[in-house]
Amino acid sequence: MVLCLLSIALAPVILRAAPHPLVAASAVVTITRDATVEVVVRCDSLALALGAPPATINDEQMLRVLDGPRAELDAAYAQAKERFAGGFHITVSGVAIPVRELIAPTAAQAIAYKQANPSAPLPVKLEFIIRADLPRDSKLLTLKFPDLLGDVILTVQTPGEEPLATPVRAGERSDEYGYNFSAPVIPGTVPATVGPSPAASAPLPNAAVPSEPPHATPSAGTWKAAMGFIRVGFLHIIPEGLDHILFVLGLVFLSPKIRPLLLQITCFTLAHSVTLALSARGVISLPASVVEPAIAGSIAFVAIENLCTQKVHAWRPILVFCFGLIHGLGFASAMSEAMGTSTTPLGVVLLFNVGVEFGQLAVVAIALLTVGWFRNKPWYRSLIAIPTSVLIAGMGIFWVVQRIFFQ
Repeated sequence: MVLCLLSIALAPVILRAAPHPLVAASAVVTITRDATVEVVVRCDSLALALGAPPATINDEQMLRVLDGPRAELDAAYAQAKERFAGGFHITVSGVAIPVRELIAPTAAQAIAYKQANPSAPLPVKLEFIIRADLPRDSKLLTLKFPDLLGDVILTVQTPGEEPLATPVRAGERSDEYGYNFSAPVIPGTVPATVGPSPAASAPLPNAAVPSEPPHATPSAGTWKAAMGFIRVGFLHIIPEGLDHILFVLGLVFLSPKIRPLLLQITCFTLAHSVTLALSARGVISLPASVVEPAIAGSIAFVAIENLCTQKVHAWRPILVFCFGLIHGLGFASAMSEAMGTSTTPLGVVLLFNVGVEFGQLAVVAIALLTVGWFRNKPWYRSLIAIPTSVLIAGMGIFWVVQRIFFQ
């Protein structure tokens, strides 16, 4: 009975989360010495083409257009460009700056993306590229993204320094970023840029640039940015991280005692914090084709062990620590995807990890408040722990097969 109710309760989440994961849009800003700005926005382009936020549109609607007549897909992407142009704004010190160039993804790129990802064609993550000219004197730059993109992780990169990253909520303007092109110049030096573009940072003969490279600095919003990344980490667990939720639940249902549970959660937290930090900084890396099946395998393992024993053996915390190392790589991949960059500032990693911990603690709290009252009852294991562990093990095994053979 409990198994059936739990299956019904989790079914909408599974169907929503498994095939079409929600990915926050990312925007990377490059400001060059020639007083131009380039913004590269990577987002769920097909959702924008259909005129709906990614969180509200279903796979059936997207695949109907993606697999349908080419003319309809062309028309949808033409509308996506119009929607983006109408919702994207650059403001400098309160004055709107016209966009000089907008390069939007096309239906041909969407088809190529589908062909390159045959087993996981959604979401169709493609780039909008925007270029504009800026006033040369010191100004404050803000950006506004189309509401339909949802939340956007905005990153401003400076050579030799930590990137400046801020989550921007759907419908809101970004923080203000100050820039200055008016410093003294030294002939024959290399022009500095804000951003990773090799073309922008290549040496120019006899070029004149400031003696001290400029960089964009946020004028406000540090606390807001911190809370934003904690929120991103929390959302990566609840509601988006069903696999991580099931792993934590697998830890909850082994033993009714609180102390062994806290020991396992602590080991898991320490482990994924280490690999999250190292992977986000580019120190270690494993392909998703290895990490994702391993995460699914860890879910199945802890749930199956729950069926075989009621005791937290000495090896259980060690195994949980090892599994935590793997989950940390998954967290890092999600963070990198959200940032749109190859490395992530340590401060952002810490804040994201805090949000992840809050999410995990919320899962534990909900589980204990829901069934924890009965953990000392003689029927707790047979009616609650075992049926739930069977369900978790089944989902873990399903994801192992899916992630090895169908992605």
